[in-house]
This record gives sequence, structure tokens and C-alpha cells, in this order.
Amino acid sequence: MEFPYRHEALTGTDSIRLLRILPSKDTDAPLQVQLFDYILDGTLEETHPYEALSYVWGNLGTSCSIFVHKYDSPRYILPITSNLHKALLHLRYPVLERVIWVDAICINQNDNKEKEQQIRLMYKIFTHANCVLVWLGEEADDSDQVLEELRVTGRKKAANFAYEETVQESVVKLLRRDWFLRIWVLQEVAAARRIQILYGRSKIDGYAFCLAMDSLRKSVEAHNELQTLQSAIRSITYLIRGAIFRPYRQTLGTVSEAICPLGELVDMFRTHQASKPQDKVYALLGMSSDDMNSDDMSKPNLLPDYSVPYEELLIRLVKFVLSDKVHVETQKDREVAVIKGKGCILGSIFSIEGNMASDNKQRVRVSWRGLLGHSKASGHIYTPWILQSSAIPLQRGDLICLLRGATKPTIIRVYGDFSAILVIAASPPYIEIGGEHLQWLEVLQRINLFNRDLTLIWDRNYLADQLTQLGSYSAWVRSNDWKLGKPDTDTEDHLDEATRLWNCALILTDGREFDIGQKRFQEGIASYEKAFESKGWQTPKSEPELSAMLQGIGSTYDTIPDLLLLKDNADRMMMHTQYASAPLAWAIRGGQRAMAKLWLQLGDVNINHRDEAEQTLLTLAASYGQLDIVERLLQANADVNAAAADGGRTALQAAAEGGHLKVVERLLQANADVNAAAAGGYSGRTALQAAAEGGHLGVVERLLQANAEVNAAAAAGGRNGRTALQAAAQGGHLKVVERLLQANADVNAAADGGRTALQAAAEGGHFGVVEQLLQANADVNTAAAEELNGRTALQAAAQGGHLKVVERLLQANADVNVAAAAGGRNGRTALQAAAEGGHLKVVERLLQANAEVNAAAARYNGRTALQAAAEGGYLDVVERLLQANAKVNTAAARYDGRTALQAAAQGGHLKVVEQLLQANADVNAVVAGVYIIRPTALQAAARGGHLKVVERLLQANADVNVAAADRGRTALQAAAGGGHLKVVERLLQANADVNAAVAEGGRNGRTAIQAAAEGGHLGVVERLLQANADVNAAAADGGRTALQAAAEGGHFGVVERLLQANAEVNAAAARYHGRTALQAAAQGGHLGVVERLLQANADVNAAAAEKGNSGRTALQAAAEGGHLDVVERLLQANAKVNAAAGGYNGRTALQAAAEGGYLDIVERLLQANADVNAAAADDGRMALQAAAQGGHLKVVEQLLQANADVNAAAAGAYIIRPTALQAAAEGGHLKVVERLVEAGAT
Repeated sequence: MEFPYRHEALTGTDSIRLLRILPSKDTDAPLQVQLFDYILDGTLEETHPYEALSYVWGNLGTSCSIFVHKYDSPRYILPITSNLHKALLHLRYPVLERVIWVDAICINQNDNKEKEQQIRLMYKIFTHANCVLVWLGEEADDSDQVLEELRVTGRKKAANFAYEETVQESVVKLLRRDWFLRIWVLQEVAAARRIQILYGRSKIDGYAFCLAMDSLRKSVEAHNELQTLQSAIRSITYLIRGAIFRPYRQTLGTVSEAICPLGELVDMFRTHQASKPQDKVYALLGMSSDDMNSDDMSKPNLLPDYSVPYEELLIRLVKFVLSDKVHVETQKDREVAVIKGKGCILGSIFSIEGNMASDNKQRVRVSWRGLLGHSKASGHIYTPWILQSSAIPLQRGDLICLLRGATKPTIIRVYGDFSAILVIAASPPYIEIGGEHLQWLEVLQRINLFNRDLTLIWDRNYLADQLTQLGSYSAWVRSNDWKLGKPDTDTEDHLDEATRLWNCALILTDGREFDIGQKRFQEGIASYEKAFESKGWQTPKSEPELSAMLQGIGSTYDTIPDLLLLKDNADRMMMHTQYASAPLAWAIRGGQRAMAKLWLQLGDVNINHRDEAEQTLLTLAASYGQLDIVERLLQANADVNAAAADGGRTALQAAAEGGHLKVVERLLQANADVNAAAAGGYSGRTALQAAAEGGHLGVVERLLQANAEVNAAAAAGGRNGRTALQAAAQGGHLKVVERLLQANADVNAAADGGRTALQAAAEGGHFGVVEQLLQANADVNTAAAEELNGRTALQAAAQGGHLKVVERLLQANADVNVAAAAGGRNGRTALQAAAEGGHLKVVERLLQANAEVNAAAARYNGRTALQAAAEGGYLDVVERLLQANAKVNTAAARYDGRTALQAAAQGGHLKVVEQLLQANADVNAVVAGVYIIRPTALQAAARGGHLKVVERLLQANADVNVAAADRGRTALQAAAGGGHLKVVERLLQANADVNAAVAEGGRNGRTAIQAAAEGGHLGVVERLLQANADVNAAAADGGRTALQAAAEGGHFGVVERLLQANAEVNAAAARYHGRTALQAAAQGGHLGVVERLLQANADVNAAAAEKGNSGRTALQAAAEGGHLDVVERLLQANAKVNAAAGGYNGRTALQAAAEGGYLDIVERLLQANADVNAAAADDGRMALQAAAQGGHLKVVEQLLQANADVNAAAAGAYIIRPTALQAAAEGGHLKVVERLVEAGAT
């Protein structure tokens, strides 16, 4: 008889149940199990009697039963989900019992109290397990080989592994499995010491799985179906990878077990899913480095308790992570919190510098504000910041704030009048200024100005596009049906929105987002105006009235009138930002004339206030054509001729540039200086030049009436000294040109750059202007000065392809064969210029005018028109020039000696190559230029991978084995270096010499296989080996073998193939630093390659040959490069930790790591018994001296703890080195000096 199974109560707080699966040789037999109690002890031993299962429950509606045996009683039935049932069937052994822990069976799911108590033990449970078994489910029909594919990929781990170009559909299906998104699996794999992944009957080691994911990362990230899973997959693989590095013996409960603080965990894993929302918090507690069992009553209680509603738990979480000083609003069944509080802006994200996927980190560069409490940080400073990867990608402009009471910064993104939280509590930044580290706690203590009101939305299901579309807090409230705590009216709505916009403007200004901040201020002003209209309020008539009104609508600022009215004693942060940040200036910029007039009429305004660009309010209003504001400012005695100190524009110049005729008129009436020249910042222009450039005829007319000097040239350095006529001609403003000529403008005046008005018009193709200037007797053959390429008008028009202008200039007797003046455009004629641009009709017209077809540019690398057209691939121009008897085999006099055929071949222009060959081009020409000797046409085509051109040249009997004279490369070597497999194949068919070495001096004497290996071109390497390439040939000059070249680049697939072809693993490069393949791979940090070379018996302690990288071993090279994983692997392979480099200043690995400031490597080397006081053989420095000189405080601390001699002063063979204290003082590293003195340095 069978009965439902009932769990018996557990006996103690450290008790758990384990499941014993009874064996069966019949794979279809019912599952027979036993449950028994097990007590977890307090230490972690080497072996443990159970495995732990990590899986997804699956559909709760599809259940199966297992039979539980209990003592001698009848067996009991326990229902479980179908997915778990399948997992247990796969795990059952045929002969032996198997003991596992699985939550659905080992925890009484009907007892919430037991569940809460067991949840607190789960991290401990998975830590104790001798293996964590990850069950991904049964294989899909077409994916039974997916784990085998991943195993192969993992073994051949390399960032550019050849098979990564596509992600097989089976891998995609695997990564879409629900397990990757389940929240509970995180702590299960985070606690594990060993992980095995099961997919049906297939299995793979967890670390191998991660190596495969690394290799496939680019393909996975590019796969459209996996875009939303990127964060989840990255975080899971990060945790799985860490399993093999977790110690097997350690006291439980120590901070070293934890991943990171709870706030960071919440951000990292916000996309993971759970059946109960509370589990999104409870599942992370075991991984948190925060003390959840603290007796501190001020901290909210987050221990598992399913009686606490999620909305209350979310409030507790926010206050725990941030501060109890923030106000938090939540609502039932919503994973959203609205957080309000006082804070300050610390800085902004300046740039994103990439993700470090293997460490689940991201690196950004931050612009910090000048409030970090350091004498050297008074202005904005820029430093890198490495922080945990978040589920939401950061971007430039995101702001870093600190809420009152918080101990860690929060990263936010402003949307309209509110901000979204991207990272709720980021790891404190490491800020170093001038070699001195700013302690974060000291920074916190010095920040006491929490002057910004923040409205923050923390949405666990954050969608950036949705927030961008909503754009405002009120829209977000409506969209989310968010219940506000007070009645809502239109007036209150507008006033609240205005206040939020104002706050956001201040926040953005603090973060140096001036343009967006300005826009928010203008929107805030508009919202205030809407509030006035909705209430029927009258515009205030006095300052007190305005003050009372603004204070009455709930503003938090005590000095609103001062802030608005720009008094001299106003808040300077408000008054000055980069782009006219003062509210009055913003009102002018935004066209808020009513508000601007109000501020002006209230009086006591600084009329001549300048923004940060030093523009006056009058200049600003004039530039926007705001006549009424200009009028009021003039009435208030604004200085009409004040020029901006930097840009140098007066109000008249600004108005003229914008074409604001009425403003120009008013300023002239106010005695504006009509001939004042702007400073260099505005190109030295007068008002007339500015108006002419913009084509503003009416303004030009008025300025001439006011006696503007028509022939004034822009001041030195400004717009290249242009007159008004040249400016108008360049812009093609015909009527302005006519008017200036009527005013006796000098038609042949040359600007500082040497260009006349005619040349400027010709360059722009302005036919009407050209015609007008010629009628005014413009000199058609004047050449511009060297700065503007020495061109005549004809050359300028030909280059631009302006046929009508060319025709008109020729009619005016332009010299068709004159070359650009010496140094100018390197001596091109008009024909060469037209040919280079591919302008067939212009070429045709110039030839009709007897242009010399074979003229070589005087200095433009000596090219003829044919060579220029061939390089550009202009077939029709090439054909026309050949018809005109262009010499097909002329070599460019200076342009690297190339013929037209070589130029066309290099560009891959097949049809041009064909045309030139038909014209008897020399297919094997190797022509020397003045400076560089170029390859033959075949070598040029091979280098570019132009298969069809290569094919055509071979048909024309191109010599396949000739070597270029300068770099010595054959076509095969060129193609191999570029990875052009099909070209390599064709050249081998044409009997290319597979083992030819590059001629002396050329690319270090490489053979084709060395070139392909260096580039990581596995397919090419494979083909060359099939063609009997010498796998161990050393480059004639540099001495590298193919294996050494591939190892240096980290090309795992190539390394693997070369080893299969019996590449000598311990060969040392003859001259290329004397390195072996292992040393090269270690220096580059290529762990997969290092692993493979060690498997192939690479000598782990071989030193680079004499003079080669100064005798470093692989361990020294890895330590110097900061590659911890490589250092770890080399130590496992018995690398000598205290070996001194033969010549590289005699440094040990420890000294190299200390000099680079690599704390983790220093710690690992010390664990491996590195000699902390060993002195470098050559320069005599110890590790402590090296670290002190670099200002690496944490490394210094670690070395002192390891008993480094603080007063050692080691003399080198050539240089007497300072002590650590002297080195630190020399570098200005104050914190290091203090620490050394504490340690007894004298």
C-alpha cells in the first residue's frame, strides 16, 4: 500500500535533508529514493558525501511521482515536477547509490518557516557539496552534440578562434534554456567548488563551458535572439568560472566567500527571474558581503520572511542599500520604487572603455566634480573606474550622485524631469590624483553639501526606450497607473513639473551636461507659465511679488530672486556654466521673451553680464534676432561695442552674421562700430564680412551705407584673411558679389591663404559668380598661395568637376597646362586634378583644349593623369586618356615609382587592369620611386586580396615568385599575411614557392606560413602546410618561427595546428627577443595558448636567449603584463618563482609585478614563496622599492606584511637606487611615504 509522503521536522538549525537515489539497471524503472538528515558542520573539508542539483522546477502543472522508502514502512509517494523527474532519472546510477541535495524534495515546501530557515543555509549547502550538478534539461531533437561542440571550442579557446563566425542553432537553443534566467541558480553556482553541466545524457565541466563561451562571445553577442540574455549569460559564466578558484578548506561565514555587496548583486542580476518576487532578494543574500545577521537595529531586516509583502521588502531593500534618509514609494505587485531625497552630483560618465567579460567588470572613465575634498581636485578631474557589470549598459553622460546618508555612489540617467537608477550602489571608485590615492571614506566625510532634490525611479524591469518615449514623470505616473498621495490639479501638475525640471537642470549642470540642462531650465520656465495661465494669474509687477509667487509654489531655494536676476552676489554655480547657463541668458536663447522682459523690467539686473564664453547679453540677443530684448538692453545702457573676450564678437557682428537687419539698424543707431573686427575666435571678421559670408544682401547694403570698409581683410589668422567679396564668392552669393563690386571691392585681392574671389567661386562651382568676376576683370591665371595648394581657378574647378566653370575659364584664356605653384597641391595640372576625381567630361574638355596628357605632377608624387585615374578605378577616364596617347608604362616620378597598372591592381580595379593590359602595360614592372620601392602589380593585388585581379595578372604571365625590391615579399607572402585564402590557393596553383623567405631587410625575413601565423589565419596556415611549408623555419632576420608568431598573437587555433604539424615548442627566436612560444604567449596573457604549449611540454623555466627580451622567463613576462590567470597556470607547472631575468635588469617576477602595481599577482607570488627581499641583479631594486616608486600603496602594504626590508638601498651595477622611502618621496606619493614611515623607514 502507498501513502503520501510527509516530511518530518528537522532536528536543528544546521540540519538539512539529503536524497539517496537507489540504483536501477532499468532506465525506465520508477524512481526509488530515501531521505535522511545531515548536519552541516562549520568548516569546509576536502570531500563531502553529496552533490547538489541546480535546475529549474519547470511547469508545476505537469507532475510525476517518486517512491520514498522510510525505514521498514510501506513506500510513500511524493509528487515532483516533470523536469525534476527527468533529471533524477538521468542521475540515477545502475549499480551504486547516489546522494544529492535538491530543494523541491529536501525542503518541506508546505512549511514556510522551514523554507525560510533552509534558504539561510542554501549557500552553505552548495558550498559543502563535492559537486554542483547543473541540469539544463533534455536535449532538443537536433542538439545532441551541442556540449561536445562546446567542449571542443573550450579546448581551443581563443578570441579569434576560426569557428566563432557563426553560433550553431543548437548552442542558441541551449542558451535560451530557462536555467540561465533563474535567480536561485546564481548562489548555487556562486557557492560551488566544482560544477558539472548536464544536458540530457551529455555533460561538460563548468570551466570548459566558460572557455567555450569566451570563444563564442562575439558570435553570441551578435545573435539577435540572444540580445536580451547577454547580461544573464555573462553573469552566470562569471560565477561558474570562479568555482575552480574557490578554496576547498576555509571557515564558513567569512567575507572572502562573498561575491560583492547586496546593492551590486541586485544590479548585476536584475534580469533574472523567480516565481515569487521576494526571491529576487532572498536568492542573493547568500552571495552578499554585507552582514545580514547584524544586531544593528538601524538596518532594515532582509532575512527571508514570506509573510512580508514584496512592496514592503522593496522599501527595506532600498533603505538597506542606500540610506534610511531617503523616502521610498512602492505599490503592490510592482517591482518599482520611486525614491526621493537630497543628494549631490559627484560627476558623470565621460567615456565607456569596455567590458572585462571574464571578471564581469566594466571600465569607464569619469569626470569628477571639484568637491572630492582634495586640494588637487578643485576642478574637474578624469580618472578610470572599474565597477561590476550591470544589467543596464552605461553610456556617456550618465550621472554619478551620492544620496544623503548613502556610503556608495549611485549612477543615474536623466529623463525629462526625473532620473532612472542604473546602478543603485556602485563599488567605491579608486581615485588617484598626482600619484596619491583618495580614500573613499575621507571623500565621504568631506561631502556635506547635499543641495539637490532627486526624484529617482528604480525599476527592476528598466526599459530605456520606454522611458525616453514617456519623457516626463507625469507621463510615467499615468503609464504605470501609479497612485499619488495627494490630489492632482492642472495647476499643481504644472508647478510640480516645473520644480522637477528646475531640479533636473541643476543636476545636469552639475554633471557638465550644459546643453541639456539649459533645455530643462527653458522647459521649467514654460511649465511655470502654464501654471500662471491655468490659475489666471497676472504677471508679477515687482520683485517682491515675483519672489512671493515663486516661493509660494513650493520652491526649495531661499534666494530665488537672486538666482533669477543675476545679481553680483548670486550663486555663481547658477550664474556660470559653459553655455550661458544663467537663467536670463537661457530665456534669451530659448525665445522665452516674456520671462526675459520680466527679469529686465524688475531692475537690478547686471546688464553687461557675460556667460562662460564671455558673450554679453546684448550679443546673445542680437545673435538670435530678438529686437525687443536688444532694445531693452540698450535702454538699460548695455555696452553696444563690448566684444566677447574669447570669441571677440560684438553685437553688431553677431546680428550681421544672422542676417537680422532690424537689429543691425538699431545697433547702428546706438553707434555700434561698423568696422570693428572680431577677435581670432570669430575669424577676425567685420560685420560686413560676416553678412557677406551668409549672403544677407539687405544687411550688406545697410552696412555699406554706414561706411563699412568694403576691402577690409579679416584680421590675421581669421578666415584666412578674406575680404567680404571673397566670402560672398565662396558662398555663391551672386547679388552680394554684385553689390560689393559696385562698392569698388578689389576683384583680385588675395586672402592670406592666397585665394582670390575667382578661385573661391570656381572651387564651389558657382558659375554666375565666376561670370560676374570675369566681367569685372578678375585675373584668370592667378595662383593661390601655397597654403591653398597653389591652385589657379581652372585647377580648382577641374578638381571639383565643375564643367561649366571650366568651360568659362577656358574661354577667358585660362592656362590649361600650368601646374599648381610649388608646394601647392604638389604641382598638379588641371587634367591631373580632374582625372583624380574621375570627372570624365572635364577631362574631355581639357584634352580638347590641348592639355598635356603625359605631364607628371611636379611634386604630387610625380603622378600622371593616367596613374591618378587608374588608382581611383575610373575606367572611362582611363580609356579616354589612353585614346589620347597616355603612356601606359610611365612610372610615377615620386609616388613610390608605381605605374598605372600597379596602382589599379592595388585598388582591386579589375576592369582598369584589363584595359591597361590590353594597352601593353608591363605586368612585371618593379619601378623604383624616390623614397619607396613598390611591389609588382601581382604583389599589390595579392596583398589586397583581389582574387580576380590576381587571376588576370597570372594569365598575363605575371612572375609569381619575384620579390618586391624593398620589403622583399613575394605575392604569396603578401596574400598569406593578409589572410586571403583564395588568393593563396591560386598562387600555389601557379607554383608559388611556399618556403621562400622575404628578402633581406624585408618584414624580418618571414616565410608565407610565418606571415599567416602572425595574423592568426588558420585556413591559410592549413593550406600552406598541405603545400609542405616548413613549419619550423625561422624568419631570416627576426628569427621567429610560425609557432612563436601565433603564440604572441594568442591565436589558439593556429598554435594547435602547428603543434599537430610537429612545430618545435621550445625553439627560441634567433633575434626576435630570443623568446620561445611560451614566453610570447605569457607576455600577451593568452591563457589558452599557454595551457596548450604546456601540454606540449614547453619548458616553463626557459629564459629568453641572451639580449632577447633581456632573459625573461614566461613567469616574469606574465607578471610584468599583469596576467594573473597565466601566472597561476605557470606556477601550477612549477615555474621558478624566484628566477631572475638574465638581462632584464635582473628582475624576478615579484619585482616586475610590484613595479606594475599588480596587487593580485604580488599576493599570489608571495603565496608561492617569492623572495620579498631579493634584489634585481642589474639595477638592484627590490620589490618594495619598485612599488614605492610607482606609488602603488596597496602593493607596498602587502610587501610590508610579508616582511619586506623597509630601509634596504640596493646598489645596481650601473645605478645606485634610492630606498623605498626616497623613491616614494621622489614621486610625490604622500600616502606611500606615510605608510613607510609607519613601518620604520628612515
